[in-house]
Amino acid sequence: MVTVDKAIIASHDKNGKHFEILVDADLALEVREGKQIEQVFGNLLASDEVYKDSKKGERASPKDVLDSFNTEEILPIAKEIILEGRVELTTEQKRKKLEQRLKEIVMYISKNAINPLTKTPHPPQRIELAIDQARITIDPTKSVKSQIDKVIEKIKPILPLSFDQEVLGVKIPIRSLVF
Repeated sequence: MVTVDKAIIASHDKNGKHFEILVDADLALEVREGKQIEQVFGNLLASDEVYKDSKKGERASPKDVLDSFNTEEILPIAKEIILEGRVELTTEQKRKKLEQRLKEIVMYISKNAINPLTKTPHPPQRIELAIDQARITIDPTKSVKSQIDKVIEKIKPILPLSFDQEVLGVKIPIRSLVF
């Protein structure tokens, strides 16, 4: 269980009411990325309370919680708040996500694009330098697919890119197959 001073606030507005819970930053991020909440539930919450304003210590009324979430059990409430609400990332988490997104974008370009002059792939370091030179801002919360077109468009004046795909066909004679 995370301590209250190290916990972050996960908030969600539902039915015109504001609800907050105190959660561990790393575990909440894991749940948002697809990990089952049941696996980390014992260490996820700092307290088993649902708050109206956690900084002031104002608890949400049980009636409001029941009306909004149709349950008083903390597990489904926490799951909904984390998955559908807002969970602020820590600075360290934002930095890690940014590095991860940048690496994914660089690897995508490196694997799928070639230098049209030499017909060889660009090294990842050259692609990273082109991204830095073009002053492209990578959003750590958006997927790679949604950002890749913008990145390619901005680095094309700096780095020649070609996304040619070749189709290779292989014919295997039936007689050569041994069963």
